[in-house]
Amino acid sequence: MSAPNDGKPSGPESRADGLHMINVSHAFDDHQVVRGVSVFVEPGELVCLLGPSGCGKTTLLRLAAGLEELQVGRITMGDDVVADGQGGP
Repeated sequence: MSAPNDGKPSGPESRADGLHMINVSHAFDDHQVVRGVSVFVEPGELVCLLGPSGCGKTTLLRLAAGLEELQVGRITMGDDVVADGQGGP
């Protein structure tokens, strides 16, 4: 039996729980290290970031932790917006 449709959008962008990084971009000077990345982590979920050196793994983690100022995109935890990048790099 499926849950009733309450008129709210469905999909990863509509989930209220967890960490959401939506359309995140970040650059250091003229070097773009993250471009248009979206990550959705549900509560209790274990996630690994894998990739070559310099691809933006640490930058994403620093953005999620609030150690870097978000330039473009949005980061939410639950219903709270913790960073909203309005400008550009």
